[in-house]
Amino acid sequence: VLGVFGGVWVLKSSAIGKLEEALQKHKADMMTAIGESEEYIRLIGSVPEMGDSLTEKYYLARDKSAKLLGKIQAVETVIATYGEV
Repeated sequence: VLGVFGGVWVLKSSAIGKLEEALQKHKADMMTAIGESEEYIRLIGSVPEMGDSLTEKYYLARDKSAKLLGKIQAVETVIATYGEV
């Protein structure tokens, strides 16, 4: 999958394609997690008696989006560092 081009390691286009597919999936999952977090915030305001339960779910969704952001950054770094020139 890796090769040397001008003294720099590069990924072949099939590997880059797989990384770009993973990146798009992570970005879509991130948008879902953000929407979920926003909805829990809205629900906490409109159904305050469920606040404790909804707050816990909000934090889980927020943690999920943070992990997805890390995945997005990692894949983008690999593409930028080892992508074909």
